[in-house]
Amino acid sequence: MRQDHGKHSWPWWKEQTISKWENDSWIFKMENSFEEAIINIERDRPMYWFLKWKDRLTALHPDMSETMIHKRILRKCGGGLGNAIRSRFIEPCSTEDYIYSTEDITTRTKIGRNCDSEPSEEEEVPDELSIENINVSFEVTEVHTHVPQYSDECIDLIHVQDAKLQRAKPSRGKGYTAGASFITSIVINNREAKLHIDSGVFCTCVGKDYLDRIYTNWKESLIPIGGLKFSSATQDMHPLGIFEAAMIFPHPAGSIRLKVEFFVMNNCNSQHFILGNDYLNIYDIDINNHKDIYFTIGKNKRQKFAFPPETREITAIRQVNNVTKGKFVSDQLIEAQIGTELTLEMKEALIEILFQYREAFASDNELNGAVKGHEVDIMLNLKRPHPALLRRPAYPASPMAREALESHINELVKLGVLRKAGDIEEVEVTIPEIITWNNDKSRMVGDFRALNTYTIPDRYPITRIIKNLTQLSKAKFITSMDALKGFHHNALKPHARKLLRIIAHCGIYEYLGMHFGIKNAPSHYQRMINTIFPHELSEGWLIIYIDDIIISPETWKLQLERLSFVLTTILQVNMKISLKKCDFGFHELKALCHVVSGLVLGVDKNKFAAALLKQIPQNKKEMMSFLGFASYYRQHLKDFEIHAKSFYRICHQQTLFEMTQERIQEY
Repeated sequence: MRQDHGKHSWPWWKEQTISKWENDSWIFKMENSFEEAIINIERDRPMYWFLKWKDRLTALHPDMSETMIHKRILRKCGGGLGNAIRSRFIEPCSTEDYIYSTEDITTRTKIGRNCDSEPSEEEEVPDELSIENINVSFEVTEVHTHVPQYSDECIDLIHVQDAKLQRAKPSRGKGYTAGASFITSIVINNREAKLHIDSGVFCTCVGKDYLDRIYTNWKESLIPIGGLKFSSATQDMHPLGIFEAAMIFPHPAGSIRLKVEFFVMNNCNSQHFILGNDYLNIYDIDINNHKDIYFTIGKNKRQKFAFPPETREITAIRQVNNVTKGKFVSDQLIEAQIGTELTLEMKEALIEILFQYREAFASDNELNGAVKGHEVDIMLNLKRPHPALLRRPAYPASPMAREALESHINELVKLGVLRKAGDIEEVEVTIPEIITWNNDKSRMVGDFRALNTYTIPDRYPITRIIKNLTQLSKAKFITSMDALKGFHHNALKPHARKLLRIIAHCGIYEYLGMHFGIKNAPSHYQRMINTIFPHELSEGWLIIYIDDIIISPETWKLQLERLSFVLTTILQVNMKISLKKCDFGFHELKALCHVVSGLVLGVDKNKFAAALLKQIPQNKKEMMSFLGFASYYRQHLKDFEIHAKSFYRICHQQTLFEMTQERIQEY
């Protein structure tokens, strides 16, 4: 080729190489060759054989991980040799380690030297086998394996065996927690929407109310239908007509557009489009329900479309919230605070918006939300096996503390924050839990000190509170909201869940949401918030510090519009707001330990009064706690740096702590 084309740049040669060899026929040939490949120790050198097939599989499947490539190669080593190699490693390792182990095993033992032996062509398989007077015909058995299962009283059930568990079995009565909803994101009418892929639904449909959000003029293009009748498991459905639309499935390797006809149902309460069995067959959509849940469209089975990670939402047992406005105001909205200076018309408009987006609010006894697309991972600066500090037993507890601990754990399990670890699951990290008491009120606290020591820090910047609060200078109305169990909204990746397993006298439990005690929790949460509201935070009318949300418009009309936008976004990301911590439409309110309004930025006098009642710090730890509190209000304290200089000096590690008369006077 060089003689024919002369000198060219490397990108040109790369393109020529790909066009010449990386085509469909070459890919088909390599796949068939790999399926027939079995290592022969007498003929093949392990190093060349491993590297050859690793390079070929990497070229065939560029998106496949190295661990999956190793698994496919080990399957071609035969049962004995493959198992011997796997047993040497607790976790996935490099290609070099697998090669060294293969060479060592085949050199020291005879394992793998006969693994490629195939049956002789002269051997004949008998047509019938007689086992304990039971005649089994291979021809008949092969035919019956392809027909639907049926029941016949004349047929005896023989050779019944238990199915093998593919995942850890939940505890008794919790089997439904292993379920998942096949809900994915699509683009339709240039807007993001939710699509539920349900093979149990006969026809593709959508609810009238949900369609109104995506298409405002859908009635103009509605196709009338005849006297068709539809019914769900609980009620008769009332179709209005057929609406044709094109929906796009986004994918980095190339998105796919599907043209679909939806039956528009008048009484369908679903909050997403439903793709039924009709179009699953038309477009050949297959759902893979194994460890990695995904679906494919058409003949290209390599292009995989993922479902969002587990959202702790089980459609089969979810109840539709058909609450009237009066019941919503009397039962739920009564927990919130509404500005007393608002007129009756203002309050009615505010209540209408809050009722419209009522699904965004939840009480402490309701299921917690889980934000989609912002799963948290925990990276450690060490490798397995983990040190003993991460495998701690349960701490001793009094009967009173045990009772309180069980109560807290059961509440978190009910909210979907915790789940009990299965009996057959491998447990490498256990974090003990204790109970602390304050004014006869218990609180569950986890000892995350060891885990935080080995956690790689995430130094994501967090905005200063004072900088945010000074943006309220022109605000006429201020609304404050608080996320319900904010940090728990961040779902955890499967790897991170294994590191957040707590242990108590009642067993081992696993966190499904991020715990506020881990090292990088504030960084993860602030990054998630900045990603969800990027433009609003930059414009200044929205302030979010960790789980506190403040909306500060200049007019009441903007207050309603911006509140609607924030609640809509919260619903889309599956977040929940605690109503009892909400203040709507105030001219002045307490937020982030300050008194804020459009005119002044003051301090919360109750906080200062509590600090004045405390005694003078007696050690470095108490002094550092006081300095942290005082530094929070440093812009309200005149000459703070001058007065605090001597206190910072005695907090140094090499300095003796001594409260002299001069320092007491400064304090």
